[in-house]
Amino acid sequence: MTLAVADAGGLTSSTERVISVAGDAWDPDAAVSEAEASRFLSQAGFGWDADAVAMMTAEGFEAWIDDQVTRAPNYLLDIGRGAAEPQSDNASHAFVNAALFGEDQLRQRLAWSLFQIIVINDSVVYSFGKHWYYDLFVGHALGDDAAGYGGTYRDLLADVTYTGAMGEFLTYKGNRKANDDGTSAPDENYAREVMQLFSVGTWELNPDGSRRRTTRGRACSCSPSGRGN
Repeated sequence: MTLAVADAGGLTSSTERVISVAGDAWDPDAAVSEAEASRFLSQAGFGWDADAVAMMTAEGFEAWIDDQVTRAPNYLLDIGRGAAEPQSDNASHAFVNAALFGEDQLRQRLAWSLFQIIVINDSVVYSFGKHWYYDLFVGHALGDDAAGYGGTYRDLLADVTYTGAMGEFLTYKGNRKANDDGTSAPDENYAREVMQLFSVGTWELNPDGSRRRTTRGRACSCSPSGRGN
């Protein structure tokens, strides 16, 4: 690997080093124990049952993942996007049913994880809106082309941006553009959060994910006040 350093004055230096990692390489064909299977299922889903453990010990981790990808999405709305009635008037009840009894465990776990990042406040969204909002994550978690959901994070952010739930939570619903005389400015609450919390973070990044730095070696902040420091 290459180690590069820079000081505040812009001087740089680098050196090459070889790093060896000890330990056995992971073998995808190795036998899976019941303990390993139950642990994996608890991390990749919302728990496990005897049938799932038996399948994983017999066929391995990859076989379970391949099977999960083929499972139909279990939406909180009866028939998915645009359904007339939710399974339960209470979004939490509908979620528990999906998480505990749905066969699409991997999708539900991914959806829940994304839902913890791109959050909304329950107090500003009516019940039906919560169902519809969570279903965005179910659809996008592994991609559901039949329902119009893409499989990239960019696709998810686009759909989230156009939801009434997020419009209420981060206050851009009914947003007005700036006027020519400078006496009115748009609400930039969501614009800030989608960048700093929901995507790149608080630092500007290079295409490889490393922090973008100025010619003086300082990290570039995403906030306007920190840009160019």
